[in-house]
Amino acid sequence: MSYTVQGKREQSTRVDADLEAIASRLLSDFPGEIEALVLVGSFGRGEGTIVVRQGELCPVHDYDIVIVSKDDLPRERLSQAASELAASLGLPHIDLFSYRRGQLASFAPSLFSLDLKAGGKVFHGDPNALQIVRSVDPSDLPLDEARRLMFNRLPSLIESVHEGDFRGAPEGDDAFRIAYMASRVILACVEALLIEAQDYHPSCRERESRFLSRFKRYRCLGGLVRTATAIKLHGVDASFDVIRYWLWARRFYLSTLFRVVCASYETPLADWWDLSSFYDRWFYFFWRRLVTRLFNTAKYQEWGAIQRRVRLELAEIFLLLARESRGQVRPHYLERAGEYLKSVTGTANPSGWEEIRRQVVEWDFKILHPH
Repeated sequence: MSYTVQGKREQSTRVDADLEAIASRLLSDFPGEIEALVLVGSFGRGEGTIVVRQGELCPVHDYDIVIVSKDDLPRERLSQAASELAASLGLPHIDLFSYRRGQLASFAPSLFSLDLKAGGKVFHGDPNALQIVRSVDPSDLPLDEARRLMFNRLPSLIESVHEGDFRGAPEGDDAFRIAYMASRVILACVEALLIEAQDYHPSCRERESRFLSRFKRYRCLGGLVRTATAIKLHGVDASFDVIRYWLWARRFYLSTLFRVVCASYETPLADWWDLSSFYDRWFYFFWRRLVTRLFNTAKYQEWGAIQRRVRLELAEIFLLLARESRGQVRPHYLERAGEYLKSVTGTANPSGWEEIRRQVVEWDFKILHPH
């Protein structure tokens, strides 16, 4: 199998060894339960990113593994296996998704089902395990998929920098980390806009071509997308001003997010303050939680969790809005980010962009993206 666009044998050898270790651990933890293991995501499509660090080949991002199992597998054991495998293989994360074979046939059109069908590679077990998955026409992807994708990428820019990066000139691994995470955000914007245009394609290279053709009059965006694709597919060195690149990615992301939210909800919104009011919906959440608390405790807890998630996402949005440039932070946006964060944590308002950023990252892993 070729896991990267370069198709180098040593890269494939590294990924093959990792997949063998993953299969060995999962088969040991769940004997007789696994029918197939499928590699999905960038590496499954042959567009993974591998770089050389200290003379060793290192995958930059996580492996996404779909487990086709006979019965439902315990989430706690899957989470533990994913964490321990990532640590042993030197990877940021390993994402494990477990489904029974019958569930595969019921997937609705989505980015995940399209990626599974078009780019999934079975590396253990029944080679025909994916035949039951329905084919998805990319033009049938609902706009909600674009909205979900954009919110999934929301923490990426915030995690990749700290205040000191805006006062200096990041180099080496720090520069590559910032450029790579910014590139992921830029390419997510490309995906979202192509979904909106009903012109999506599962390949990153084809998406670049379609975007450049469709948005050819936006030359700055074209250069941004070309750079992001090169970093994503080839792991090229970030020998440029990565903070300027980050700021461009932030601008592209926020404008695309606003556009997609308005389009997906078919609701015209005036500005970010209007968007925050739409998403927060204090009275809606208050009355919904009050009613469910009286009649359904589990639902009450679920709505409380949704409310916290929404407010944390709003804190992240306003934190990005506050960072206008290297040295300029807009206080009214920063204040609103702190207020939303306080409503999530229950502690005193944090002060300063960096302190809010640090807490947002911490709570994002607790609430939105626990690994």
